[in-house]
Amino acid sequence: MRILSIHWVGGVIVGGCILFLPQTVVSLDPPSVPCQSSEDCVAQFLEQLESSGTGSGARLDHARFFNEVITANGNSALAKHARFRYGYWLKEFSPLEAIPLLQASLPDFPILRDYLTFWIGQAYAHAGLGKEAAEAFQQFNEHFVDSLLRADALYAGGDVLARLGDCAAALSMWAQALKIKSDHPKSASAFFQMGLCSTQIGQREKAVEIFRELWWKFPLAPERVQAESWLRQELGSLFLPSLEERYKRSMALYNGGALEEAVQEFQRVSSLSSPTPQFFQVQYTLAMALVRLKRYDQAESILTSLSRSSSSRADDAWVWLGRVFLRQGKGPELEALVKALSIDEVTGDQQSLLLTFYGIWLEDHARWLEAGKAYRRASAVAHTLTQRLDALWRVGWIHYQQKQFIEAIEMFQEIIQIVGTPQSESSLHAALQASYWLARAQGHLGQIEPESQRLKTLSQDYPFTYYGQLADLRVGPSEFSTKQWVVLASNDTKNVGIPPHLQQDIHYQKIQKLRTLHLYNEAVQELEVVFARFGTDPKAFPQLVSLASEVGAYDVGIRLSIRHFGGTLRKGQLHSSSAAWLGAFPMGYQKVIQSFAPKHVDPFLVAGLIREESLYSARVVSPVGAIGLMQLMPETAKKVGRQLGLQGSDYDRKGLDEPNRNIQLGTYYLGQLLNEFQGNIIYAVAAYNAGPQAVKRWIGQNGHRDPDEFIELIGYRETRGYVKRVLGSYRIYRTLFGDACRGVSLDRFC
Repeated sequence: MRILSIHWVGGVIVGGCILFLPQTVVSLDPPSVPCQSSEDCVAQFLEQLESSGTGSGARLDHARFFNEVITANGNSALAKHARFRYGYWLKEFSPLEAIPLLQASLPDFPILRDYLTFWIGQAYAHAGLGKEAAEAFQQFNEHFVDSLLRADALYAGGDVLARLGDCAAALSMWAQALKIKSDHPKSASAFFQMGLCSTQIGQREKAVEIFRELWWKFPLAPERVQAESWLRQELGSLFLPSLEERYKRSMALYNGGALEEAVQEFQRVSSLSSPTPQFFQVQYTLAMALVRLKRYDQAESILTSLSRSSSSRADDAWVWLGRVFLRQGKGPELEALVKALSIDEVTGDQQSLLLTFYGIWLEDHARWLEAGKAYRRASAVAHTLTQRLDALWRVGWIHYQQKQFIEAIEMFQEIIQIVGTPQSESSLHAALQASYWLARAQGHLGQIEPESQRLKTLSQDYPFTYYGQLADLRVGPSEFSTKQWVVLASNDTKNVGIPPHLQQDIHYQKIQKLRTLHLYNEAVQELEVVFARFGTDPKAFPQLVSLASEVGAYDVGIRLSIRHFGGTLRKGQLHSSSAAWLGAFPMGYQKVIQSFAPKHVDPFLVAGLIREESLYSARVVSPVGAIGLMQLMPETAKKVGRQLGLQGSDYDRKGLDEPNRNIQLGTYYLGQLLNEFQGNIIYAVAAYNAGPQAVKRWIGQNGHRDPDEFIELIGYRETRGYVKRVLGSYRIYRTLFGDACRGVSLDRFC
């Protein structure tokens, strides 16, 4: 054991004086992993800071390592990086050590002065030096007004000023923060503190106003409970939320995915309302919440009333009523709805949708001729090309199912002719779908050569699409399908210079510096701004997609790659070294997936599922409340978490935002579904989206069909498209990064 003195001299500036903080660090020697070079040593240090905890053992190790880095590198750029990151790491649990390190970094990292100032303010606050913290945060109103951290600083500044007893200044700072970013994670807390501050300075009426707004604006926040308690204590029976407040609260619950609570609040509002435009909006949104909760009978009653009203929502209610009848299997009611339909009441596309729902019900009951007529009518009245093509596809699909292959071919050819050169994603899908099933119909007629040629063309022209993959599976090994696709590290950023306008952008400059410091979360914030500014610029693409991958902003990489190279990606026309491949099909969580995936779950299937579920965005929340990378519903996560023996905090909202935990729970659940359906990945993926019971119903109806036919017969449009996308992404991942799925049935792992 040896004693090492810290090789920096630092002090905390307090009240105009410098409080020096001499440190003595006990260190073990030698280092457990010797450094190969100075760069390697600093890289190891940064990685150690990221991966370890904050216990006494970790602190001792980091202090030793930091001293060795400083000893070896003096005041070099590498040493400055280490000093910066060590100060960042210390700021919460050893703030008095962190402050001089962060202050010393200010002249070395001028582009990051706003970040350093914010963290210095945080460190002062953690150290109980409120005045100094407030001064640091106030700089964001003077020197850093354009910083992405301004709202964070103002929220934090308000908290500090309140603790100092300066409520007037705190209220001003919180008000500015809310104006900049009202949906900030600290917004509810700020509202509550504003209410308390208002009471302290004798502004009781203002406090009542603030707490009432908190009650309806943040119904899911814990501060809402405290605010309501205060209101009831202060106002007693006089606390009666207004109709407008209840309406806003119900919408906040609905938009937050708390559907059960939203339904209850909508019902209260409805019971107190008269037939006004707002009443009809409440009724409609209540019906949507009930549909999402699959409480179709209750939704039906509301939609029926709405469809008969003079509301602007009446035409939407017609369509949703038809959808609800279909989901409940109420064919006679659906038929009556269609027959009562007036062309003056709904748009062409809405008529088309209702007729399509009716056709689906007729088809389910083997009333093929009537179904075909309904679909033809749907095509005739449709205003948009997407709706028209969907209806025509269904006509052709009926012919195919009835083994009327000549008629099916004619209809599929008509679709291909209408599309011509695809101008959108939906029209391309329609053309590829029609082309694939046209070939299948030719095969049934014994037209082997035309079938083979069409499938070969489809697989060669669109190898990285769902139907191109199906064609390749049926046509057998081809020159393209046997090609070894090994995606290489991109050279794009080396071969293409950085556009001057990008290089001069301050947010881009911050990303570069944050990246070298391994501060990836902060870099992602800056990248969103750069993406908004330069995302459409093809010259900026190589740099931006590379940065997105490096800092873990995989959703940005996907959006960039599809925007710039969607067509060439689908056609497989990019060189394997293009950054667009890893941008469009990221591998950032693959090690995590491999560590958690059960042995019978292919990690590449999980990668494809994450891509289609969340676009690799870790904190996304769906309209129905599904959370995170694998879009887990809270109840599913709770059930799986208990099976795994996890703590409640591991599968609550915050836990599901954490990528590793979300992947652990999601892969385990996917493994359960694969076991339930005997390893059939079509059934398992469909169940992940629609639930096992719906899939079992579809298996009972069409389980005897070929896998490609079964997928086309999945009863829910959303699930049908979802299965195609996930299986398509899965096979692309296998082709690009593993062994391709040549000759492997669609329902089995490659």
